Amino acid sequence: MLTTESKGFLDRNGVKYLVIILMVLTHIAEVFKDSMPAALSTVFVALGKSVAPVMAYFIAEGYAHTRDITKYRRRLGIFALISWFPCIFLYFGPDGLRQQPQMLIIQSVMTTFYLAVLAMCVWDNKKFSKIKRMILVVLICLISIITDFPVVGVLAPMFHYFLKNDKKKRWICLGVSYLAFFALAFAGKGITALGLLLVPVILLFVYNGQGGRKSAFNKWFFYIFYPAHLVILSVIKWFIL
Repeated sequence: MLTTESKGFLDRNGVKYLVIILMVLTHIAEVFKDSMPAALSTVFVALGKSVAPVMAYFIAEGYAHTRDITKYRRRLGIFALISWFPCIFLYFGPDGLRQQPQMLIIQSVMTTFYLAVLAMCVWDNKKFSKIKRMILVVLICLISIITDFPVVGVLAPMFHYFLKNDKKKRWICLGVSYLAFFALAFAGKGITALGLLLVPVILLFVYNGQGGRKSAFNKWFFYIFYPAHLVILSVIKWFIL
């Protein structure tokens, strides 16, 4: 376990289901904002800002506790690939992609987390010198620029994992990272960036540090639901409404 100081009321599975709900709400608000009250749309989008940072924490926990890092990385890579086109299609649709085919380069947050695990594997590989590992991690961060949660989405899981035994350094690194991300998000998204303030609340006061019940359903649901809900929302937006 990366942290034991939390005294929350939801285990890892419970928190994941919570943030999945928040994710769906923010995607609905972003995709169907013209059909919703502006205030409600703003609230939903703000709530969704907490999702990726919380999941970044669980990516670090997954890396720490998985029995087979290669299989874990491969699963993330496969579902990142599966999620790629649905993520783009949801926001641009057939006409938008025909007019702006360059948008096909954009990757989902699943790719960000795949790169985060890749970066952790690189840093853990002591066959490489420290300089070489640093260069490779920087390159991975640069690649993440085309993803939905760039740079911070790669570095945050690394900070959580590699500084897991040094609480002070871990929270200093994360604080600096998220302040930078918050500034960028606020500049681009305005008041909805305040949703990032939910991240410490969820991790420190909601999450109890326990893994929760292990089952095939809980394991695979979180992988499958992400691309599946993107496909469902795309069908509704572009072919039904």
